Amino acid sequence: MSADAIVGWDGYLSLVRPPASRSFDWHILAEGDSWFHFGFAPRPGKPRNLLDPLKFEKSTVIVSFALSGDTIKHISKPGSNPELLQAMAYRKWNLILLSAGGNDLIDALVGDGNYKIGGQPIAILKPAPAGSHFMEYINLDALQLLLDFIDLYYHRFAALRESEGGRINRDTRIVSHCYDYITARNAPAVFGPLKLGPWAYEAFTNPKYNIPNDQNQWKFVTEYLFERLAERLQRLATSSIPNMTVINTLDTLNPAKPGTTGRSGDWANEIHPNPDGYTKLADQKISPVLASLLS
Repeated sequence: MSADAIVGWDGYLSLVRPPASRSFDWHILAEGDSWFHFGFAPRPGKPRNLLDPLKFEKSTVIVSFALSGDTIKHISKPGSNPELLQAMAYRKWNLILLSAGGNDLIDALVGDGNYKIGGQPIAILKPAPAGSHFMEYINLDALQLLLDFIDLYYHRFAALRESEGGRINRDTRIVSHCYDYITARNAPAVFGPLKLGPWAYEAFTNPKYNIPNDQNQWKFVTEYLFERLAERLQRLATSSIPNMTVINTLDTLNPAKPGTTGRSGDWANEIHPNPDGYTKLADQKISPVLASLLS
């Protein structure tokens, strides 16, 4: 069954405190980006994000602080989300779910100067002669700096478990994921009159990089970048952050067709799965791992 409730912090307190007190077998905390954000609603009655289709064997409430566009740097700053710290101190959680790092990669890929490390703009694409091998368009030094930066702030997020409330969540397991391969295409995310993106497409068609309009080149670049991100996240779980699980979700979704401008394959737009995609990720990759951890 799906979670009995997916709520924000105030909604959770209204559920578990008298007079509207409810009991749940499992209490799960979630933080992250648009893959967890319930503001993203492609179609009524369908999963809005990756939290909606998760399945549990017992009654479960998920308290989510996720926000579309959020980065791991912002998520991990204690001063940026005091309610998250309140939640850490409020009770012992069964699991902490985290969706983060994808926006850091996408923002640095766009390279418009808005993503900064140490106050300096970072871009992981660089100009190269037209027709070059795809690796020549990747700034490996900038990519390494970005991955180290993501690594640092994942550690800082993990440290929040010990920052409040007598360390009651110091051994609570963090569960994160690796995203999936995107198709660079002119398919922005549309919310009524609001249009966000496209992202990779904007970068690859920027004349300053001189990247050919070649879907194979674009595919090689995006696959390389998302594989390096996945490797770094998985390394966190195996070697440096205790009580952490990272689920490899790469190569789960049907890719979008190059040149499409809307829903295609298992994708709603360039970087967000559609309801079927979120359900596939939940059923095939996320829910089975959560079941093993909660058993």
